[in-house]
Amino acid sequence: MIDFDEHACQMPELLRWIHPARDPRHQDVRTIWAEVPQQHRAPLTEGCGQDRPFVPLLIKVRFIRQQDGDWSVSVTIGGPQIRANGSIGTRLIIRSYRTHDPMPIWAADYVLDHHPDTTPSPSKVTR
Repeated sequence: MIDFDEHACQMPELLRWIHPARDPRHQDVRTIWAEVPQQHRAPLTEGCGQDRPFVPLLIKVRFIRQQDGDWSVSVTIGGPQIRANGSIGTRLIIRSYRTHDPMPIWAADYVLDHHPDTTPSPSKVTR
């Protein structure tokens, strides 16, 4: 279970990120939150014309079923900014990816593992 209060103390902007608005045209929306595993917490660089590295701490995956029945996905990875001097700041930096955008491999694997239409692979079935 994710302790959002603990993370919100570290990054006050997190509270605005937790409660996104829902588009009434979407037939089904499923949102999954998870902490980024320790092995994937290497700094990421956020674009927008300037490099601002951040430590990926949380991942939010939203599966959205459109009116035609197809699923789209929105992946958002967020974490604290790494300052120029190398220290960890309190500013929340987020990076979002859409269905066909390139994203970190570990994030794409997470999407595939949790997709609503994905059946478990035989290696993940417990007997």
